[in-house]
Amino acid sequence: MSGGNLERVLRLMAEKKASDVFLSARTPILIKIHGQIMQLTDQILTPSQPRQLLSEMISSTQMEELDETGELNLGITIPGVAIFRLSAFKQRGSVAAVFRYIPSDIPALDSLNVPDVLSNLILEKRGLILLAGATGAGKSTTLAAMLEHRNQNMTGHILTIEDPLEFL
Repeated sequence: MSGGNLERVLRLMAEKKASDVFLSARTPILIKIHGQIMQLTDQILTPSQPRQLLSEMISSTQMEELDETGELNLGITIPGVAIFRLSAFKQRGSVAAVFRYIPSDIPALDSLNVPDVLSNLILEKRGLILLAGATGAGKSTTLAAMLEHRNQNMTGHILTIEDPLEFL
């Protein structure tokens, strides 16, 4: 594969509003759109290609961290396109990676069909709110919408603990 392929894949991901792209040896590049995983190409990635593709988007220092720790989690921005969360890891003697599309627009809280109690809860002066759920369930989107709702309706300090951080 030639240089710039990964950026083209991520641009396509943003254009199609795909939630995830998967890079793994011995499989084609996979893309998840509206919950459906499909092949992006028919080409099967060799064991070295996921690493080669990643090297187009991350620094040599970040690649060293992946080599030393077996994992790497960071945000990647393509200006004017989108922000992506990268989760890279070692798998079956090769490098694998998942890119998650991070929307730049925060939806209105009432558009998420969440219970009305959340609209009131986020306006409380003090308290602790925990959001839990499966991957892709909407925790980060719900939190971002709740915080946006609070910011539009009152002032004050907010502390969030998020891992990974998705909305900025």
